[in-house]
Order: sequence, then C-alpha cells, then structure tokens
Amino acid sequence: MKFCPRCLVRFNTEIERLRVTSAPGCAFSQNHDRDVDRKDALIHTLDRFLDEADEQLNASNRASIQMVDQLIDLQDQRIHALEKVK
Repeated sequence: MKFCPRCLVRFNTEIERLRVTSAPGCAFSQNHDRDVDRKDALIHTLDRFLDEADEQLNASNRASIQMVDQLIDLQDQRIHALEKVK
C-alpha cells in the first residue's frame, strides 16, 4: 500500500504529537496510567467477587443435592413401609 507524501507528513506529525503528549510525566500519560490502574483494580475486585459467587454456587449446589438425596431416602423408606403392610 502506498501513501501520498502529504499523508505521510501528516501521519508522521501525528505520531510525533502522540509521542510528546504520552511522554512520561505528561499530564495525559499520568491520567492514562491512573485510569489503567483504577480499571485494573476494578477488574481484580470483580474477579474476586466472581470467585466468591462461584464458591457460593458450589456450596448451594452441594446442599441442594444433599436435600434431594434425603428426600429420596425418605421416599424409599415410605415405599418399603408400604410394601411391608401389604
């Protein structure tokens, strides 16, 4: 792909402007770093919340399975009691 000379000059000028505005110590760079740090902290917090929610889900699933097992055992006992009566 070829670019016209005027486009290359504009492109190089834009690259230089971005280098200056994103140089270390620049307000833009500091704001960006602060935003990245804030978002990174938020991601870690949300990840921890997901882990906790996953643990709660697993615990409730185990409790539900235990309850279903108890209900099955109770039903089996009732069936056996009815079979003895016959």
